[in-house]
Amino acid sequence: MQAAISTKQIIEKLQSIEKAQTHKVIETTTEPVTAIDFAGQDHSAIVDLRWLKVVREKLVHIQYWYDNEWGYSSRVVDAVAHLANQYLHNTTTECVK
Repeated sequence: MQAAISTKQIIEKLQSIEKAQTHKVIETTTEPVTAIDFAGQDHSAIVDLRWLKVVREKLVHIQYWYDNEWGYSSRVVDAVAHLANQYLHNTTTECVK
C-alpha cells in the first residue's frame, strides 16, 4: 500500500463492500468459527475480522474462509446468469430494431 491505513479503515471498507455487492462474493464475521462452519457457503470468501491486522500501516494481513467447491460453483452460476441476461438483452434489442 502506498498510503498508511488502519485496521478500522480496512474493516469499514470490507463491510461497505459486503453491503453493496450484488453477488455473494465477500462476507465478514467476528464469530469464533472453524472450517466446517462454511460447508455449503455461497460466498467466495468469508473474512474473519478477528484475525485482520495491519502491520506498519502498509501491510494488511487478512484471514478468510471459503468452501472451495460450493463458492466456486456459485460464482459460475452468477457468470452464466449474467451472460444469459446479456444475451437476452442483446437479442431483444436486435429484434426491436
